[in-house]
Amino acid sequence: MEVSDKPTWRNWLKPRYELLIPILGTIIFLLMNGGDSPAGLPIIVLILLLAAAYVAWIVRTPEQLPLPQKSPLPVPRQDTLRVLLIVTAVVVVSAAIAVSTSLLFEDRSEGVSNLGLYLGSLVLIVISATAGLIAERTLPIDLIPVYRQRNLNRLGYVVVSVFFIAMVVMLVGGVLSSSIASGVASLFGEAPLTDEVMEPQHWFLLFLDMLIGAGLFEELLFRAGIMTLVWKVTNKWGWGLVVSSVLFGFYHITLSSLSGAFLEAPIYSVVSSTVMGLFLGTIYRKRGLSTVVLVHALINFVGIMMFS
Repeated sequence: MEVSDKPTWRNWLKPRYELLIPILGTIIFLLMNGGDSPAGLPIIVLILLLAAAYVAWIVRTPEQLPLPQKSPLPVPRQDTLRVLLIVTAVVVVSAAIAVSTSLLFEDRSEGVSNLGLYLGSLVLIVISATAGLIAERTLPIDLIPVYRQRNLNRLGYVVVSVFFIAMVVMLVGGVLSSSIASGVASLFGEAPLTDEVMEPQHWFLLFLDMLIGAGLFEELLFRAGIMTLVWKVTNKWGWGLVVSSVLFGFYHITLSSLSGAFLEAPIYSVVSSTVMGLFLGTIYRKRGLSTVVLVHALINFVGIMMFS
């Protein structure tokens, strides 16, 4: 019996199942926005244009979704030093931008007493991310394709996709993490966490905080660092996902700059952050570091802007 090579709609659609992300992301955004904002129409038009660009990308090049495969690379001493210098430069410059911007626009004098903790956290991020990115070289999957390929096509794909991924994760991850955390916390009689975790601030400062603090620093520490290291040691990315997510949960009541607020409901905070860490780790495994950094920043930023 001969097998027909004639293309069918199923064969065309199979590598393009990613089309669900811009469709669902747009619907979720429209439902959450509600058109109440004075800037609602321009924002909606922009999101629709981004969705159209994303759909066009998927239809034209459906092979973009899987992360590129690569042969394990050697790790000579000079490459280890180069990774350390790059990570250190990124962390130091980002921290300098965040601190100088905060001091310029806000009164953060009370934060000087936590300078030692802040500097210690930066050192931990540098060590973890450097070790993780060195370990990434020995894995068969390219987890930093934007940096390694330096390809405008890959960069554009990441930029147009992150908003819609963030919308889907906000709904699915938000509902699951909140439901599970509320159920566990209620078993211990813990009061729910209040909505006002962060003080109100200008949207630009908020986005900068989320991009550098939540997006870049936390992803370098937990996904690029801890998750990749455990993945390398165990040869199972699932173990890296679980370990990094649990540590991500406890981080929010210990080293996080907002730990004081999260400690009002520690069980809820740990469980909800752990569940969300599972989503972020999966994005890192499927999409790479650049995508998860931007998605994490957008989830926090859009969530605070919409629900504060």
